[in-house]
Amino acid sequence: ADNGAELARVEAERKDWREAVHCLYWATIVMIEGRKLWRQNRARTPREYLALLEPGSAMQQALRGLTQIFERIWYGLRPAGESDYERARVLFEELRSA
Repeated sequence: ADNGAELARVEAERKDWREAVHCLYWATIVMIEGRKLWRQNRARTPREYLALLEPGSAMQQALRGLTQIFERIWYGLRPAGESDYERARVLFEELRSA
């Protein structure tokens, strides 16, 4: 997860907000996998990852927020900005400390 977060920081320095959010999203997934909350399976969709967490939990709510940013930018091809990255970074940190 730290490698992905570092890569996200590098992308953010380059102002590639889309790639920075992408890196943070996957760093989050790897971090949660490291806690053994689910088994690694790269075929899962972002929504399937959400369904694996306790409904309504703080972790699920934070991951839902991050997933919404990620899906809008990555799959929705919406422009990404620094504010998207900053919000994603805050959610990543919330999940890291959860």
